[in-house]
Formats: sequence, C-alpha cells, structure tokens
Amino acid sequence: MKRIVICDNIGYCSGVRNAIWKSVLSLSAEKPTVIYGNLIHNERVLREISYNHIQLINDIGAIPMNSRVIIPAHGITKDDEMRILRITQDVWDMTCPVVVRFRRQLAVLSRDGYQIVLFGKRQHPEIVGAVSHAVPGHVHIIEKVEDLDPIDWNQPKWAVMSQTTANQDVFENVIQILQAKHLPELAIFRTLCPTVSDRQNSVELLSRESDVVLVVGDAKSSNTLSLYNKSHLINQDTYLVESNHPYQFEHLVLGKIHKADQVGFLAGTSTPFYCIDEILEKISLACSPEKKFQPVLVLFGPTAVGKTDCAENLAGILQTEIINCDSMQIYKHMTIGTAKPTFPHPTIPYHMVDILEPNQRFSVAAFRNAADPIIADILKRGKMPIISGGSYLYLTSLIDGLFEMQQAETCMMIRKQLEAQCESRGLDSLYSVLQEVDPEAFSRISSQDKKRIIRALEVYYTTQQPISLLQKEKTIPLPYFFIKIGLVRNPEDLYLRIHERTEQMVKNGLKEEIRFLADQGYRKDIEFIKAHGYRELMEANEGAVTWEDALYTMEKNTRHYVKRQLSWLRQRSDFHLINLNLGNTEEAVKVILTLVQDCTAWLGS
Repeated sequence: MKRIVICDNIGYCSGVRNAIWKSVLSLSAEKPTVIYGNLIHNERVLREISYNHIQLINDIGAIPMNSRVIIPAHGITKDDEMRILRITQDVWDMTCPVVVRFRRQLAVLSRDGYQIVLFGKRQHPEIVGAVSHAVPGHVHIIEKVEDLDPIDWNQPKWAVMSQTTANQDVFENVIQILQAKHLPELAIFRTLCPTVSDRQNSVELLSRESDVVLVVGDAKSSNTLSLYNKSHLINQDTYLVESNHPYQFEHLVLGKIHKADQVGFLAGTSTPFYCIDEILEKISLACSPEKKFQPVLVLFGPTAVGKTDCAENLAGILQTEIINCDSMQIYKHMTIGTAKPTFPHPTIPYHMVDILEPNQRFSVAAFRNAADPIIADILKRGKMPIISGGSYLYLTSLIDGLFEMQQAETCMMIRKQLEAQCESRGLDSLYSVLQEVDPEAFSRISSQDKKRIIRALEVYYTTQQPISLLQKEKTIPLPYFFIKIGLVRNPEDLYLRIHERTEQMVKNGLKEEIRFLADQGYRKDIEFIKAHGYRELMEANEGAVTWEDALYTMEKNTRHYVKRQLSWLRQRSDFHLINLNLGNTEEAVKVILTLVQDCTAWLGS
C-alpha cells in the first residue's frame, strides 16, 4: 500500500455531532436520562453513550415518570411525541435541523393538497416520523423506481422529495422519470442533507482513482449504505467495514490493501473519526511488519473538569507516567494559580512540569519537540504514556501533527507589509483576501485572529499555495496511536467548580504567589505568556483594582476559556466522551480502562 486518501469532511455531520454532544451533557442528578430509540445509527457510539449513565429505551412504556428524555436525530412520530409528553415535560429534542426542515416541508405540501412522491426507506425512523406529520393519503413512499408503477397519477398537484440520507443518483433518476410524465404540476424538492450530498459527490472520483475503497459505518445507517452502493457500482473492490468493535477484516481484503497503490476511505455521517484512526492503524500494522503498536492515552478536558484526579488514578493502575499538556504548568513559581499537580509526586512520575522560568519563551513547536522523546522513552520501557491537560494547541501538535515552514521559506518583508496593511486598512481587509485565496483556511480562522490571518496570507504570498493545502501535505504526525478521551461536565457544575477552586486558591496563598512573581520582576513576562488569572491579579497587586474585582474577572475569563476548550472538543469526533458528572473518579476511570482495553486488545493482537 503506497497511499491512503480519506474523503474530505469525514466524521460526524453537524446534526449527529450536536445530538451526541448534548446527550452526553444531559445528565441530571435529580432524574434519570433516557434516549428513546436510536439516537443515531451507530451501535458502538450508542454503547459508549450508555457508559454515561444514559439509558437506551425502545419502549415508551418503559420510560420512567418525570425522567429526562432525548429524542433521536432522526426524529419520532407525532403520536410518540404526545405519549412522551404525558410521561415527562423534560424533553430534549435532538432531531437534526435538516430533518426538521424536511418534515415541515412535507407537512405543508400535504396540507396544500399536493400528492408527494417520497423516495426513502419505508421503515426508516426519519420517514416514519415525517409522514406522521403529513395529511394521511398524500404521501407515496417509494424505495426503488419500480415502486412508481402502481401510483394513480390522475391528480393535479405533485411534489417529489427524498429522505435526507437517500441515494442521490437514484433520486435524480426518479425526478427525471416524473418529469417525463408531464404532470400538470410537479414541484421538486432536493431534501438530501448537504453533508450527505457532498460525500456522495466525492464517491465517483475516489472510487475510480483507488484500487480498494473502504466504507466505514454501521450497516443500519442509510447514508453509509448509500456510499457503499454507489462506490461498489464503480469499484468492485469496495468493502463495508462496520464501525462496531472488533472490526472484521478478511485476509483476502488485507492482501488487496497491501498490494494497492491507493486505498480510499469513505464513512457515514454517524461514524466517529476514532473508528477511522483504529482501522488505519490496523492496516498499517498489517502492511508493515516492522511497525510496532505504540498506544498513548490522551485525557483532554476544560479547566476544573477533574483531569488530574483521573490521570493520577489511571497512572497508578497502569503503572505509568504522566506528560503534562498545560501551557502554564510548565512554568516554575506558578503553582497555586495553575492548579498544578503535586510535583514532584511521591508515586507518579510527571513530565513537562516546572521546566521553565516565566521569562523563558516556549512555543507549540518547542512543546512538541520536548514531548516527543519523552513519549518514546516511556513506550520503550513498556508503559503506556498518559498525556493530560487542557491546552488544545499543545495537544493538537501531538495528535494531529504540526505544520511549520522552514525559516528560509518565510519572508519577513511580506509579513511586515501585511502588518502595515492591517494597520492602515483594518483586519477585515486581510480577512476578505484570505477568503479569496484560501476559503478552507478562512472557514477555520476567526475574523479576529490577527496572528493566524497574517500567517496564512504570509504563507500564500511566499509559496503561492494555500496554507490549508500545505498543512495537509507537509504535516507529519507522530508515530504513535493516540486513544483520545474527552472529559466533560455539565456547564453549571463546571462553573461552580471554578468558583470553589478560586476560593481554595486564595486560601492556599494565591495572593502571596502573585506578590512573589511581581517581586521577581515577572510582571511583563506574565502579560507576554498570557498567564490566565495571573494577569488579572497582577493589577490587584499593583492597586489598580481590588482583589475582589480581580478574582471576579479571573473567574469570568476562566469561564470564557472553558467555552473555547469545549468548543474545540465539540468540533472533533476522534474523542470518546465521558461526563464526569456520572459518578466518582473511580467509576470514570473504570470506563476509560474499558475503552482502552477494547481498543488495544484488537490493535495489539
């Protein structure tokens, strides 16, 4: 195997991501949380969601009174909604917005007297739920072109729609057949989900260019099967790999993959990226006998979520070592305000803690360069390293790789010109240029992120290539397999923990720590490294604000930072999510160990 090509925008679609995220954060101490039906069509993901004390129930009669009920992404019938509301008023409707629009459109058309040809699976929850909102007798469900034959076309008004995850090619064929009938009126509504449509559009080129195509997802997922069927028509060496553990690989398929010049990857919208990661690792291990399986456990979560307790418990059980991934805990003399773990720890070896003075400069690249050999050394000694922290930029450099052009490739003159243009015309002018030359980078970079906007344009004008393209081609990941765990809590609980932690910091001597740093002449350094919390309190130490006001601002800014951390985590689908509200630390650790064992047992075999 020479090359692997992964379909763009693989991983969860926005509707699935929203449903999973909100479901995991739905835990309540006062009442049970249940999901009625299949939240999404992915058995493995549903099983992992259930680890968070969320019950999966298919019978409305089994829903406990006054519980919290989550409506799945495909939606449910109108009658089921009414039945659930008679049991509880605490209902979280996770129906995908695309499905909601499709359902409303179907209902309106039926009320307006249209006869609707609806292409989709009769028993699919989305279709069953949507039709329940329409006027009876106005919807004709077809699963294939032949189902059009028995329909009585002697009606004046017709419309055609499709399930949001249907096969796009078949649906377009249905439209052409209906247009050829020259009906008095035919309204065409292309209701396919845009994400599903984009992935189906990418199938043809990928399937023709690849020797082998792997479609990853659940066999019950309609959009996954649509991808598989479309690819298989083009390339007979297309294989459906179910995302449930353990994956099944026939030796014949592995042999074809090994000989292939290019292997293409497609995945359904309910397939998390950690499934892709695992399959890629298994293929790499099978095709490269010299390669070793090197697992690394990653714990990421927002400030005050409880990462340190989990990491130390896991390190004790696994008899391993922790690599700190907190951009402020690397500095000496900043212990209380960073909630630094006990260091040195009496029983657990820590790395990347207290390695610099506050006046020493440290970059994301420097962090990666320092952490890499530590990871390698721990693995060499037969242990699984634990990376724990909340600095997502540092973590990204490890788990995604780091793009960094050589200094000789950059042009300081271009950078200065861009900075001058920013001063004279405003940052918006540069942001507009970025949209023209690199739409992909534009979509990822905030309109207020001056540093990244200038960097992206500097790279473009220096190389005449978009930074988004170069990042894909020149970013080299570390040679480890990262098992990524996302630790979360309900927001109200997090904010309470932040407040309580701040009060405890003051009791532990936070003011004295601030005075020490000021006395040592670190005031400007604290500002430069953007030491969160310390900057606000330095002003109180100087008498510019009261300590009470500074602590209030510190808590407020901490909450804002937590939102950014959660936003970063939410956009990814390569993390297994665990809500620490589910119980004590020991229980969460058991869940993490289960996830680690499931993964390593298959990949390490």
